[in-house]
Amino acid sequence: MLSNTGVAARAIAYAVAIQLVVLSGLTMGASAASAATGGSIAGAVTNASSGGALRGICVSVYTTAGARTADAPACTNAQGVYRLAVAKTGSFDVQFSDPARVYVSQWYSKRPTQATANAVQVRAGRTTSNINAAMANASVPTVSGVSPTSGPVAGGTSVTITGSTLSGASRVSFGSTAGTITSNTATQVVATSPAESAATVHITVTTAAGTSATSSADQFTYQATSTPASITTVGALYTHTNQPSHQQETISVSPAAAGDELAMAIETKFPSGVPSFTAAGVSGGGVTTWNKARSYLTIDGIHGQELWWGVVTAPGPSTITVSYTSGSTSGNSESATSLDVQEFRSSSGASTVWSLDVTGVVDTGVSTTAPDYPTLTPTSTNEAYFGYLAVPGSVSAGSTPGVVYQVDARGNQCAYDQSVSSTIIPAASSSSQTFFSIGMLLKAV
Repeated sequence: MLSNTGVAARAIAYAVAIQLVVLSGLTMGASAASAATGGSIAGAVTNASSGGALRGICVSVYTTAGARTADAPACTNAQGVYRLAVAKTGSFDVQFSDPARVYVSQWYSKRPTQATANAVQVRAGRTTSNINAAMANASVPTVSGVSPTSGPVAGGTSVTITGSTLSGASRVSFGSTAGTITSNTATQVVATSPAESAATVHITVTTAAGTSATSSADQFTYQATSTPASITTVGALYTHTNQPSHQQETISVSPAAAGDELAMAIETKFPSGVPSFTAAGVSGGGVTTWNKARSYLTIDGIHGQELWWGVVTAPGPSTITVSYTSGSTSGNSESATSLDVQEFRSSSGASTVWSLDVTGVVDTGVSTTAPDYPTLTPTSTNEAYFGYLAVPGSVSAGSTPGVVYQVDARGNQCAYDQSVSSTIIPAASSSSQTFFSIGMLLKAV
């Protein structure tokens, strides 16, 4: 139901958007529907959720080549009905729009863009009926992820933006600069990055309902053309586990220097009867902003794996706090979690620009004696691989060249390679059993 403010806004927009002529109880464009050389179209517009009639939705006609015709638009009356006179005959595309932007614009029939619209045939002296629309309430778009998360300052990177209510995107902004939209659905927008200076920016999506709020999930790093920095690990793996899990879990760390990067693997366990839960947020550890690289629920239905990373801004002893979603019933004896953190350093020191390159998961449900981590291919040289692998039993180090394997507090395994310049497939060793794993590549300049 619309608020009083929303009703007032739509009423004003309805009144001023277009000069209308009332004919036979229907609102029409100024042209006569019975023009000798043309015809008319008519229909009804309803709320897609409630089915109720929508007043003040304006209907416009375009040529199939994309040009708006000279025909005056028509708007729906109190019964949600309209009739629009069209001066010429032929095939046309019909757009339904709300001047108050309470409802998402669409093209006939239920199409988000003119390129996907179904054409309407207008015949001389006749009315083409049932050109109807069911319109959804406009929701501000939400961005939940971008891939890849970095590109050159020259621009030209094709970036896939995922989220919700993204259809009808009119602009994708990289910081304050517009990118070029190449495809658009309700859950995904693909855009080409514009040129920008070296920096990390937020990617936002704008639709008729507004612009997406910024978060760590929408960050994109512009990288100056330079030789990738070399990466080394700092110290041993920090590891923590707890069963039962609580709403918040902590792990003590002591990052050595500003500009270093902390990579963290999170595993959650929620056997039958225990609601699933994931990390809602991460804070602390000397890191100002933590970034979620990847999160997924395993096919066995009772585990979750996540990878997070962040750049150290305040070195020294600190505590990382992971806050879980409400599903993690505090104290439930069957719930469990583990946290594993590894510190990395680049040769660029405190001025290092870190970015996520690619991520992957392996979760087949197939038993093997050589469980493997995700196969990842870097887009540059000297990248750092960090991954996590879980098994129901025990797991031992594999023999993949360059990879260091470490067993965590829960008996599972983390692996890293501090210098990856080509495709890598880390593999462990175990008795025949099922497994699941997650991995990511990070780069530094």
